[in-house]
Parts: sequence; structure tokens; C-alpha cells
Amino acid sequence: MGIIEILRLFSDGALDNFWRYYNGGVIEPLEFISVFLFAAGLFLLFFNQTIQLKWWRWARFFMLGSVPLILTGTTTGYAWLRRTDLAVLCGSILLCITVVYALTQRFYCKTGLDKQ
Repeated sequence: MGIIEILRLFSDGALDNFWRYYNGGVIEPLEFISVFLFAAGLFLLFFNQTIQLKWWRWARFFMLGSVPLILTGTTTGYAWLRRTDLAVLCGSILLCITVVYALTQRFYCKTGLDKQ
């Protein structure tokens, strides 16, 4: 009986609103970013380590630069871009640039090929 009363105290009120805003403002953008990074990682598995390291040289700065952009978004649905929208936008830009960069390095620049 006491456990039910404690759970009912936390079911509505400030704590419930905190978890709702925390989920919408922190957890959901991280989920979307992790999906895009997973897709980029799977794509980069098909290329050699030289291309992967060249990709990492610029991608880490893109990721660090996109974090402040994502954190400045709002958590409410009434704004133009919410945090989840910004996370999807930054993730899709990173994924598109990754595909173009890796294919360019492999087929145009011939990076990582043994020259005989």
C-alpha cells in the first residue's frame, strides 16, 4: 500500500515533467544521432583503415560542432526546429557527407590502394 502511494506521488507533478523534458531534450536526440553514426560506421566498414582514419580527422570536428547546435534547440513542439529535428538534420548531413567522402577517396583519389 505504501509503495503504491509513493508511486502515485511521482506519477504526476514536477518529477513527471522533468522526465518528459529530459526524454524529449536529451534521450531522443542521442537515439537519433546513434542511429546515424551506426549507419555511417556500417558503411565505413567496407573501406580500408586509411579512408576510415581520414574520415575521422574531419568527422570528429563536425560532431563536436553539431552538439552546441543541437543543445540550442527547444524541447517544445511549437518552435521551428526542436532538438530531435536538429539531431536528425545533423545526422543526415553527416551520413550524406560520409558516403560522398568515402566514395570519392576510394574511387577518385584512389586512397589506400597498393601502387605496383
